[in-house]
Amino acid sequence: MYAQILHKGIERCAKRKLAYLAELNVSLDNLKSTDETVRLTGAKRLSYHSRRELGVDLLCIREWFLSKYVRTELSKICSIETNDKVLQHSLIALLLPYL
Repeated sequence: MYAQILHKGIERCAKRKLAYLAELNVSLDNLKSTDETVRLTGAKRLSYHSRRELGVDLLCIREWFLSKYVRTELSKICSIETNDKVLQHSLIALLLPYL
């Protein structure tokens, strides 16, 4: 009985992790769009998740933000972004996981 409960919990966590990572990757791709509205949406979602990664069951989000690839991509995006709101949210996503 306990093994079944544990197995269901592990499956649920794995599904959640995949959903989080998929959303993070889509948001990062949105930042590369030529459409300002799409970029702002992506930046807001990343900013939201960068604050959210402080939760206990959200270690995968923290690992995603701290990966070398993501840090490099966010740095590139911040260096060329011209929209102040997109830049603000992107900088929060870039810097907050280090605090």
